[in-house]
Amino acid sequence: MKIEQYKRRTFIILLLFSLWTAALAVLLFYHGVVRRDTLLQEGIRLAWRTGKIPAGRGRILDRNGRALAWTERYFDLVVDKGELVGRHRDAAKVMASLSEKFPSLSRVEGAENLYRAKGLSPSEMDSLGDYISRYSGIRISPRLERKYVDYENVRRQLGKTASIDGVLSGIDGIEKERDAELRGEDGIYMVMLDRYGRIIKGSSKVKKEMLPGKDVVLDKSIEEMK
Repeated sequence: MKIEQYKRRTFIILLLFSLWTAALAVLLFYHGVVRRDTLLQEGIRLAWRTGKIPAGRGRILDRNGRALAWTERYFDLVVDKGELVGRHRDAAKVMASLSEKFPSLSRVEGAENLYRAKGLSPSEMDSLGDYISRYSGIRISPRLERKYVDYENVRRQLGKTASIDGVLSGIDGIEKERDAELRGEDGIYMVMLDRYGRIIKGSSKVKKEMLPGKDVVLDKSIEEMK
């Protein structure tokens, strides 16, 4: 090989290496300095998830303090089978295990991959700790139900509630008239997820406290409303 050719090839190699080094330096500067704050915020967004703590709706009482309408809180097991299968190889085994532990676990009508088991007991919720920490797509979801005294005429005057945008709201009767007082304000919690989308134990924290709805006292007794 002639010296001129050797020098030319060496020059080309050094030039390419210099260009590669310069490009790498530009990328490092761009991601490490220019986009640093953006990337940090994106990382925080991906690592943390927020959820809602439903506010308990206030009671409706007659003038003697007897409860006519009240809210009961339940906790349900909710499984997103699509997410579970997409992230975990042993998803079928996990679903089988959950179905055995919770016979009422069944597909939610109108949702192809969503399964629910209603009304978990405290011991059942405890037994789900390992599942929730190890597998994504499995969670415990709070659910509020409105209850009324068993008198048809009284219930008609009290009215009804419905879940509107995830909030239990009055749609007619006294429930609607006094909705602003009864509704309360939902809280917000945060949990951190690992790179597999699983909840990290001990990472849960309350971002915004839940404010329960106020009780409303009517100027009539239940006997006068029957």
